[in-house]
Amino acid sequence: MSIQRQLYLERMKKLIEMDPKKHVKKNPDSGMFCVYDSEGKKVKEFKSESDATKYATDNHDALMKKDVDEAMGSGAAGLNPNVAGGMKAAQNTPSYRKYLAKVKSDKEQRDKKLEADRAAKKGKNEEVEEGAYDSKKALADARKQTEKNQKARLKQDKADKKSKNEEVEEVDELKKSTIMNYKDKAKAQITRDKYGDFGKVTNKTNKRAKGVDKATKKLVARQYESVELSEADKVMINELFLFITNDAQLYKQRITPLIKNYQKKMKKGIFDQDMAVKGFLYAVNDGIKKYNKEFGAGSMKLSKQEKEAVATKLLDYYQEELAGG
Repeated sequence: MSIQRQLYLERMKKLIEMDPKKHVKKNPDSGMFCVYDSEGKKVKEFKSESDATKYATDNHDALMKKDVDEAMGSGAAGLNPNVAGGMKAAQNTPSYRKYLAKVKSDKEQRDKKLEADRAAKKGKNEEVEEGAYDSKKALADARKQTEKNQKARLKQDKADKKSKNEEVEEVDELKKSTIMNYKDKAKAQITRDKYGDFGKVTNKTNKRAKGVDKATKKLVARQYESVELSEADKVMINELFLFITNDAQLYKQRITPLIKNYQKKMKKGIFDQDMAVKGFLYAVNDGIKKYNKEFGAGSMKLSKQEKEAVATKLLDYYQEELAGG
């Protein structure tokens, strides 16, 4: 791998690890949302947090510029081969050595995890039942489990009664169909209150809005958790997710149109969770193409199931922007 390639990977790693939202902080005195660079210097301030976050996302490279100048500049430690010692000096920068050590450490950890997973799977397949069947012990264990289940049900009943007094309508251990039904009815009521000829926004409307938001997040979480993935698959999924959410071009050309479209559907009460995931699949496919273009053909390969997992994570990540429409 060339020095230019290695240093570019280091730069991308820094950009990925730094969430653009972390550049945004609220000033308690002025109430403004300020954007800071990597050195903590205030660059700009906004009245709206979403505007500040968008600015931080669009200008992420500039905000992080100080941190990557050491390895990416045109000086002696940079990539300019015409400067004396440029290429060799690039290999001796502290950040470059630290990067190589981190890459090695990450690889060792991944190898250990994969080896442990293989060993656990092999041990499970080779496991042999030992000892004779003890009917008395089995009966005692069954009784203990029954008592444990009864206590759990009583505890859940108490929790359900308590939840009725909470300000936000709770949507917890319910079937997917029940949550979808609740969400559709609640959105219809919110639409009537906000946009109907005789509508009026009340405390109940606000509670319903919070309930809809929680129901949507729960459905997204369940859809993602239902997918069975190996540790290696999860690493690839998370890497692509971070790559897409930190790419200003993908956000502007693909994510922003999706968000605006779903905001309109939410206002009309016709937003569909499954269709939204399918929409974000277009952003996932664009992200894979751009990733492979930058890091080499075949660097990122995901199955249909894994792509849907990334799309689900993206939908969950942009929930606040969807609700803010």
